[in-house]
Amino acid sequence: MQAELIFTGTELLLGEILNTHAQYLGRRLLALGIEVILHTTVGDNWDRLAQVLRQSLQRADLIIITGGLGPTSDDLTKETVAGVLGLPMVVDEPTLRSLEEYAARRRVTVTEGVAKQACFPAGARILPNPVGTAPGALLEHQGKVLVLLPGPPGELKAMFEEAVVPYLSSLVGRGPVIYSRGIKVTGLGEVGVQQLIGDLEGEQASIAYLARPGEVHVRVSARAAGA
Repeated sequence: MQAELIFTGTELLLGEILNTHAQYLGRRLLALGIEVILHTTVGDNWDRLAQVLRQSLQRADLIIITGGLGPTSDDLTKETVAGVLGLPMVVDEPTLRSLEEYAARRRVTVTEGVAKQACFPAGARILPNPVGTAPGALLEHQGKVLVLLPGPPGELKAMFEEAVVPYLSSLVGRGPVIYSRGIKVTGLGEVGVQQLIGDLEGEQASIAYLARPGEVHVRVSARAAGA
């Protein structure tokens, strides 16, 4: 299974916040044997997000989109996904009731923006948010899997661990998986290390080298037919 990651938010493009999602999701997906083939960061713009999503659907089996699930007008992820897939947006009644109960406890009114968080592309599986108000979503569409996660790191990690990891681990026949191991070498430069182990590379295995002060980090990755 190959995955693409789409990070939404103009604040990421402007460098106002650090994109920690890339590192976290990359590591977690690798641990699950899923190969990440591309990262894309896109601002809060319907047309550009739609263009990126259409391209991702042509390349990847799994597309994870972060951010854009909140109550404001620049939160466009669910609406864009629905438009690209040709799905209507529908209200999830349990989510709406949960938002209403949350608002009642805080003695605030459920505005149109807040209620927006209860709307999802038709057929989506709702992913509860254990530490926030914006639920995520998971869609299976024409052999592809799309996962929509919230932007705040604490919410994203909690939702991924509690809902997405069990789902991905349960997939049967999900195709080739990736196994990867890291090695640290001292006393040699990158070229010297490659001369020693470069012949291990082949059609099913790849080697990456990263020079660090006093050592070389080597990552050996191999594909297998299945988990």
